Amino acid sequence: MAHISPNDVTLVYEVSGNAIIEGWFTDSSATVHVCHSLHKFILYCLITQAKVVIGNNVKEPVQGEGTVQIHLATINILTLSNVLHVQSIIKCLISMSQLDIKGFRVSFGYGKVIIDEGRFIMGEGHIQGGMYKLDEAPQNFINIFGDSSCFLILNNTDSQL
Repeated sequence: MAHISPNDVTLVYEVSGNAIIEGWFTDSSATVHVCHSLHKFILYCLITQAKVVIGNNVKEPVQGEGTVQIHLATINILTLSNVLHVQSIIKCLISMSQLDIKGFRVSFGYGKVIIDEGRFIMGEGHIQGGMYKLDEAPQNFINIFGDSSCFLILNNTDSQL
């Protein structure tokens, strides 16, 4: 994990606030991936004294850094490394420049965003509130077999498998 030093400052477009907006949004001005929710991390390290600069030029504290897996509606899992945990941010943000560095292509048009690796479409999204939000798999969807041909849907009414 590439840790940020206490002197590192990273620009993140989205401003902080009280109303959390769920989901993952693409952000072309963010230089790192940022998440407001600790429970989204699968790997996590605490960070102290680091801050990010957000869209209203306020420095917000970074609580930690880690890895997040986003289960997409395309049945793919997008794994993001070096995601900063910033509790005060209202949206989870995916840095377009970081995706580009990792070999992904991001295209926009007709109200949609498409993230792909050459011919392979990783994920898609749509405009919501002026930003592109990735389409995620339903929370009750779990792909337990490791491929897109078999999956398990858990209904809230089912108490056992």
